[in-house]
Amino acid sequence: MDFLNAGTLIKSGSSANFGGTNGTFNLTNTGTLDVASGTLRLYGTTATLGASGTLRLVTNGSTKPIVRNGALTIGGTLEVVLADGYAPANGTVVRLIDYTSKTGAFSTVTPPQGRTISEAYQSDGLDVTIN
Repeated sequence: MDFLNAGTLIKSGSSANFGGTNGTFNLTNTGTLDVASGTLRLYGTTATLGASGTLRLVTNGSTKPIVRNGALTIGGTLEVVLADGYAPANGTVVRLIDYTSKTGAFSTVTPPQGRTISEAYQSDGLDVTIN
């Protein structure tokens, strides 16, 4: 099964699983994937954050917004938003995405309002330093 998000998909609440563990499931985001709270676990054969898409992640500093048990293809825009009441000290490192492996990188990274961030692609996930 193929799932193409070309509009806006908003995930809120604690945790959600997207995809299946049996058979083929392909996720492609060319619209806006908004993880407003909790964790979105991506299962399936492929997961692609397309070059024309936006991934909007709200972080509270402790929950990883995206967990991918497999390869993740990264592209497009990453927009980072701080959860209400979360005011990290400068230099705070936050893990936004877990993955087994990845290809690509975000072409644009939009920091939280009034802050700057730098991203670090690790072998197992994406960390950002918030200043």
